Amino acid sequence: PILSYAILTKEANASVKEVHGRMPLIVSEEDYDTWLYEGGMHLFVQEGPELNSHMVERAVNKPEYNNEGLIKSTE
Repeated sequence: PILSYAILTKEANASVKEVHGRMPLIVSEEDYDTWLYEGGMHLFVQEGPELNSHMVERAVNKPEYNNEGLIKSTE
């Protein structure tokens, strides 16, 4: 078997849209079978969970930087 993944995006909800117009599609555990075996396209139109965010260092955009300090709040 080949293990792989994909990041699916959808229109951003209220908690994300001030930062970006798209957000990841977050499939809850109770919807796994719906997504995998029944198509699950209705998951794209559900509001989705509210997400928390905080400012991070601009260096997160540079692949050569890879350390925990990048995700700590700058506030």
